[in-house]
Amino acid sequence: MNFTLHHKQLFEEATGHNLEALCNEISALSNSEYQKIIGQDKHIFNNSLNEKGLQVFRALLAETMWIESLKKNNQYENKNTQDFIENGFFVKENFLTPTAFKQLQHLSQGEHRMDLEMVDLYKRTFTFAGKHFDSSSKTINVKTHKHFEGDDQYKLHIDSHRPRIKSWVYLQDTTEEHGPLSYVPKSNQNTVEKLKWLYETSVIAADEAHPLFFHRHISAPRIGSYRLNLCGPQTPELEQLNMAKEKLMCVKMNTLIAADTRGFHRRTPAVPGTLRKSIRFNIFL
Repeated sequence: MNFTLHHKQLFEEATGHNLEALCNEISALSNSEYQKIIGQDKHIFNNSLNEKGLQVFRALLAETMWIESLKKNNQYENKNTQDFIENGFFVKENFLTPTAFKQLQHLSQGEHRMDLEMVDLYKRTFTFAGKHFDSSSKTINVKTHKHFEGDDQYKLHIDSHRPRIKSWVYLQDTTEEHGPLSYVPKSNQNTVEKLKWLYETSVIAADEAHPLFFHRHISAPRIGSYRLNLCGPQTPELEQLNMAKEKLMCVKMNTLIAADTRGFHRRTPAVPGTLRKSIRFNIFL
């Protein structure tokens, strides 16, 4: 648990609790409990530890481990990496060669193994994945999304407390009418405001009677993909968190978008039945 003084200050300002005390309590847990805490679970159902700032601890630890890994693999200073860390997303037009793109347009829906050329292209581009790229599935998912009313993905949310890469290569020009991805720039960053929100949201997850519960959560067992004001307008909360306005990702075909989905993002609404075609590739960091 290599936390800096800055981490300790962030933690204590966000939670009102002492980071060292929480670290000592976590260190006393069994190995299986500790592995769960540092693992991929979006939410840990331990009310006592959550009240002491567990989810903020997990967010800071996951980011620290990711950054240390990037530095160890000499990928931290790469421009793609820095853009991704700074903004929470990375965009590259004309990602695939015309020949490769044409071939992908004719693939059937579902999962397909990458060929060696595509693996090399993704690896050279996804410097921000670090060592995790080599252990990823190397499988792309060709998917056509069909919009429908009441989609809970229309609300701003985070997928997890920890860095995650979701990416899309669009098989068509994507306009506002297609209901594109929307991302809040820099919302991936662990600011005091965001960590306070993360702390509060993790604590109220234990109480469905809490007045904010259904503003931040859908319901168990999907707790973990925390929502931003699920029951009302989202802009005031973004302003309270001192965050930028949403950025609609309207792009040309053959554009790659990679997003760190610990930042606030959503699928924007479109007329029910509208289709949006893309190739997806995700990596859990």
